Amino acid sequence: MDYVKSSPTIEPNQSNGIPFSTLDYNKIIAYDFKGDEELYDAPIDKQGNFIPIIEKQQFLSQEQADKILNALAKKSSYGEASAACFNPHLGLVFFNDNKKVNQISICLDCNGSTSEIDIPARRHRVFNKGTDEEYSFTGFTPQGKAAVTELCRAINFYYKSADSTKAKK
Repeated sequence: MDYVKSSPTIEPNQSNGIPFSTLDYNKIIAYDFKGDEELYDAPIDKQGNFIPIIEKQQFLSQEQADKILNALAKKSSYGEASAACFNPHLGLVFFNDNKKVNQISICLDCNGSTSEIDIPARRHRVFNKGTDEEYSFTGFTPQGKAAVTELCRAINFYYKSADSTKAKK
């Protein structure tokens, strides 16, 4: 928490899109970690503790935060299939006055993500609408993947190159 406390603050930006335009936060810290769908699917566990497999942390500047949140709020970032592995390597944790208010975990290996708050854009491509078999393709599109890898390249994290997912397994 010392890193979180000493990180610079940023401002929510109304142009970032829902839900980020209405979320009350003043810091976003990116975490590079070796996730596991069963044990460690997010940087902060359900008891509010940091998981033991975080490799790097980096606060996001206002520009970096606005860029990634704008992308994550767009329908054009979602609509592809995702696999079931979910071993995330990127976590974005939103803090307000050093208290967690949301976290997003991203696994580009399976093309999936989770968020503690709903991101409506993730559900725009629905199949079998209105039936018991209704589901959304919530996987990232090439544009969504590009936004994630661009952020990771800027902060020197795991998903910084196309072959990093294969090289680090």
